[in-house]
Amino acid sequence: MTDAQTLLNRLVNSLPDGVETPVVRRFDMSALPIMRLVVRGNYPPDQLRIFAEDEIQAGIERIDGVASAEVTGGTTQIVKVAVSLNRLAAFDLTLNDITAALRGQSILSSGGNLRRGTREYQIMTQEELVDLNQIRRLVVKTVNISAAGSGQAGRSQTIRLEDVADVSLGYNDNAARVYVNGQSGVYIQVTSESGSNQVQVANRVIEALPEMNASLPQGITLGILSDNTTMIRATLDQLYSNALQGVCSP
Repeated sequence: MTDAQTLLNRLVNSLPDGVETPVVRRFDMSALPIMRLVVRGNYPPDQLRIFAEDEIQAGIERIDGVASAEVTGGTTQIVKVAVSLNRLAAFDLTLNDITAALRGQSILSSGGNLRRGTREYQIMTQEELVDLNQIRRLVVKTVNISAAGSGQAGRSQTIRLEDVADVSLGYNDNAARVYVNGQSGVYIQVTSESGSNQVQVANRVIEALPEMNASLPQGITLGILSDNTTMIRATLDQLYSNALQGVCSP
């Protein structure tokens, strides 16, 4: 790698004007997925993703030599909090009051998205779903109501999230959509551990598929979408063939 960078540095002055300086980076082939599995069935995309994450992902990652199994596709169910700007103004609140209340109860994740529309904000969270009524009843702020001129003692008013926002379940619009032969699906990228024999790891995954399929709900199947070890297998087969021919030759 050092030799390659040295050679490029020598050629920099001969490059055309406007060309950026080339950079040599180390690339680890083990970081690439060795295969992609597909989960499909007559279920909504969010259910397929749940099955993949809850029933399949951990099983694949327990296979000897597998470093990770990353789920892609489907949709993720989220909680949407649509805040009315008019209602916020009526209670003399700001959006920061809403986000602080949600974060204080570990409802809003730090990576949550914030959308600004012409009439409302939407705070979207991908945390574990909780009871919607709990979220709706979340206390945003407690304010003291002035009783001046009324002859009554001052009292406090509790402002809850439902007073200023509409809370509902929705889906993450940014989730990748996967279709296999026109059917909605989810795929799982399988990566092998660094230094492991990728062909052997792929074989172990393939051997585990029948048992994993038997444990899935009826109508859901787990299969191979692509196997990146195919080229390695073909190369090894050719080497074995050439070696055998060399041994058998007179």
